[in-house]
Amino acid sequence: LAVQGIPHPIDGISVEAPELEMTALEGVSVGFHAQARSRYHGVNSADTTAGVAAALSAFAHFEPVSIALAVDGYCELRRLAQLFVVNFPFFGPRLPVAPGADPGDGVLEVVELDGDRRASLAVELARLKRGTHLRRGGVRIQSARQIRIATRGRSPIVADTTVLSSGPVELAVRPRAIHVVGPAR
Repeated sequence: LAVQGIPHPIDGISVEAPELEMTALEGVSVGFHAQARSRYHGVNSADTTAGVAAALSAFAHFEPVSIALAVDGYCELRRLAQLFVVNFPFFGPRLPVAPGADPGDGVLEVVELDGDRRASLAVELARLKRGTHLRRGGVRIQSARQIRIATRGRSPIVADTTVLSSGPVELAVRPRAIHVVGPAR
């Protein structure tokens, strides 16, 4: 691959928060995943015990989060279990959040999962793990170039593995942010 591979451009996610500006590659999370990630205190990302403990704590304290979500200028108040803004088909530990996402197409995928209590969250997480979440009501997916998220302190916002404040956070496509060597297409 190092000898025969060619560089492929990949879009990034421009993240502007009150305390930080960065480029995320994988995605941004609000809701259950972000709450679990903010509770994670492992030595590194491979610390399974710390990951399970963080997820169980977030699940035990779960309540849906109310957010203001602006997608390409159109703003709505939402109450949801989980929001992902992704650039790749998979998020985190190979969760197929947006199977049709293309990291080089100039748009981000906004995936919203409803869930009004722990029991429905458990069902939604199982569907997400299997990749069957997009086949039912209560899940919305749309493409966007600019997103603004505000949680008013009700949920942290996580960009890749960085825990941000509760917003507001501005997201935008950063075209061709990096080039990754891969096989010829």
